[in-house]
Amino acid sequence: MNRIEMQMSQGGFLGCVHLADTSTHVGPYSKIRATEASVTNTITIGGAAITTNIVLAINEELLGHITEITLTSGAVLAYTESA
Repeated sequence: MNRIEMQMSQGGFLGCVHLADTSTHVGPYSKIRATEASVTNTITIGGAAITTNIVLAINEELLGHITEITLTSGAVLAYTESA
C-alpha cells in the first residue's frame, strides 16, 4: 500500500465498519478508533498476535496493518485498508 492509499484508508475514504461485539473480525484494517472506552481481547497487527488486553480511551487510535481484532468490551471504528 502506498502512502496515498494509506492516507485515504486512515481518513475513512475506503470505508469503515463499527465493531461493538466480542466476535472475531477479520480485516485488513489500517486503523481502529475507539468510539467509547474499549478493551481488546486479541489483535493481530503486522503479523504479531497481541493477546495482552489493550485499553483504549474514547477517540484513541491504533494504526498499522491490522488483520484481526476481537474486543472484550467497548466499540471501535475499523478503517478498511483496501477498497
